[in-house]
Order: sequence, then structure tokens, then C-alpha cells
Amino acid sequence: MHMPGYPTNQVSTFLLEAQKTVPNVRKLPCGLSFVKDPELTGYMCLGFIVFGLSYGALILPHLVIFPMHQQGQMNTLVVIGYFAVVLCTFVSLFRSATSDPGRIPLDARPTSAENINWTHCQKCFIQRPVKSHHCRRCGQCIRQMDHHCPWINNCVGEDNKWIFVLLVFYGAVMSFYALVIIICHFYIFDPCREDICDLDTFMFAYSRWFMYVGFVLDVVLLLICLSQVITQVANIYWNRTTLQQIIESATYYQHGFQDGDHGHSHGRQGGMSAYESFHQVWGGGWVCCWLNPFRKRRSSPQYVYNDKLLHV
Repeated sequence: MHMPGYPTNQVSTFLLEAQKTVPNVRKLPCGLSFVKDPELTGYMCLGFIVFGLSYGALILPHLVIFPMHQQGQMNTLVVIGYFAVVLCTFVSLFRSATSDPGRIPLDARPTSAENINWTHCQKCFIQRPVKSHHCRRCGQCIRQMDHHCPWINNCVGEDNKWIFVLLVFYGAVMSFYALVIIICHFYIFDPCREDICDLDTFMFAYSRWFMYVGFVLDVVLLLICLSQVITQVANIYWNRTTLQQIIESATYYQHGFQDGDHGHSHGRQGGMSAYESFHQVWGGGWVCCWLNPFRKRRSSPQYVYNDKLLHV
């Protein structure tokens, strides 16, 4: 590849240097990966999410759900439903944090005959499909990058956006579920009987304080997840990404007032209907199966880089 204004040997040096400095991703078994965050922000945010969800998955059942079920004040279906939501939340979290969001290989060179408006990355020196962006934390370009989410310590891109939406959806459901149970514990359920709850143990002796902490954690998690659910569903509906929204907003506030523009560009991008946009994110399949975090997403379309085939 020749870049105008640069000698061939200097271009080769740039490419070699880029490959030395990226990516910030540690490969795991089974095709999984984990982003190495030198700033530790991603580790702390992900740790908080894991702690908050684990608190609701372990403390709440021990102090409320199991005792109230034994006393006959909580239906078995309610218990099963709670743990089903917990399972879906943790599966979605694990897959969101360790899946490939659509990283483009450093040696990628497009050979497709399609007339696609490829762009050139000035940081890792590769050509990339439209809507791709370079993530400085991951150190690679991501196809249809939405944003780098510190709460999962990973990028949200074309290949994992669907599971990220499921994560924030199930996270919001789990937090709301837990809040309802905590409120019922304080105002509706009868006190736990002594033959079921040993009040001399530490957790039951200070159960009220454990519930206060759980209440605060669930409120915070509910606000985080609910805001992301609304944002992501709106972006998918309009066939946009979070980065596009940020760039358009910045452009508007920089030039909009001078140019007399009174708003952002509205309308769905790419000529897709809302259903087609959601269908593309979830990779097809039956709509009733889209809430299944265990499924494998069907990828489309295909991008060919030399002998590498992405989106099989």
C-alpha cells in the first residue's frame, strides 16, 4: 500500500509500529477475549457491575427469597422467574465482556469488488468498512462501533451489540425485580420465623442494613441499565450509533448556529425500516428467540479481506 507524501519504507515503518502498539486485547480460549485497560477504569466499572449483580443473586435469595418461599409467602414461579432472569443477566454480561465486537485485523486489505465507501484509519493504517471507528482503549478498529463501554470493559460493535442490549435489558429487569422484593420484605411480608431464620447469625442480625445496601445498588443499576435500553433501542430504530449521535451533536453545536441549522439530521439512515434495522442487529432468526442470550447470532453481510472472511 502506498500513501501519497510518504516514502514506501516510512509507510512500512508506520504499519510495523502500529502492529507493535495494538491491540490491547488478551486472547482467551474458545475464541473469547478480554480488553487490557491500562487506565483501570474498565476494570473498576466492570467490577462494580459484577459486585452489584452478584449481591442481588446471592444476598437477596439468602435473606428474603428462600425464607419467604419456605413460609409460603412467595410463589415457586416467582422464585424460578427471578433466577431465570439472574441467569440470563450473567450470561449476557459474560458474553458482552468477552466477545469480539467486530475487530478488524491489522493486516486487513479489502478485496471485495463491491463499490463500498471504505475509509482509512490514521492510527492503525488499515482500510475499513463504513461506520467503523478506531477505539483507543482496544487499540483496533471496530466494525459499526457504537461506543466503548467501561461497564463491560469492551467495545459495543456490530458483532456484540445484540448481546449488549440483552445485558442492559435483563439487568434492568433483574434490578426492578429485586427492588420489588426488597419493598415487599419491608412492608408486606411477615417477619421471618425463628425456625427458618437464625437471628443470631451475622447476616440475619443485620439483614435490614444488607437490604438498604441492596436497595441502593439496585436503584443505581436500574438507572444505568434503563438509560442504556432506551438509548440503544432508539439508536437501532433510527439505524444510528452512539458515536454518530455524538459526532452530529458536536458538528451541530460548532457549525449549526452559524449555518442557520436548527436541528440534527433526522430520519432513518440506510433506507432501512425499523424492523430491518433490528433484524440486522440480532442477525435474523425468529423474533421470539431474540431474547435468548444463549443463541448464536447469524452474521450478515460478508466483508472479505484478502483470504480472511469476516461475517460467515
